[in-house]
Amino acid sequence: MTNMKQAIESGDLSRVQALLTEHPERARELISFGPNNQHQVPPLHYVCNVVFRKLVTQEQALDMAQALIEAGVDIDDAYAKSGDTYLIAAASLGADRVGVHLVEVGADIHAKGLFGATALHWTAMLGLPKLASALLAAGARTDLPDVKYKSTPLEWAQYAWLKGTNGHREGIPEVARLLGGSVVSQHK
Repeated sequence: MTNMKQAIESGDLSRVQALLTEHPERARELISFGPNNQHQVPPLHYVCNVVFRKLVTQEQALDMAQALIEAGVDIDDAYAKSGDTYLIAAASLGADRVGVHLVEVGADIHAKGLFGATALHWTAMLGLPKLASALLAAGARTDLPDVKYKSTPLEWAQYAWLKGTNGHREGIPEVARLLGGSVVSQHK
């Protein structure tokens, strides 16, 4: 029998939905993963994680995220000790379709998580212009510095451009433009 972790990793929407129908509480049960299963996150975060690991497509992740939200997941739950929310997870793990959907259904765009960073900071770092557009259209602030580096989202984009990113480097210039700046520098 397939469990929630396996269903998410394989992008099996019908199995995710069946598991949620059988036991709606599975929408919030922690999933263990990583070396020695040291990480534990709720299923909606795990959906974003499998996008980052390229196990599922953006579309599969969006469908599974919608199923979890329909099952009653609180989209603004700050489930991590850092304060991270599902929107921050989507942004920091490159699940931009999930992130855009979360913005559309009213997720808190100003929540601060790890480093006191918002979803817009992570979106800038990972070069996700569609999510950046959605966040900005919803009123995300571009002037808020994080608490660790004292940097704005634009400065996160500039850093990622110069130092590299685990995201989509090709999207960083567009995100920077949306944020009202540039990533061009003499340090190409």
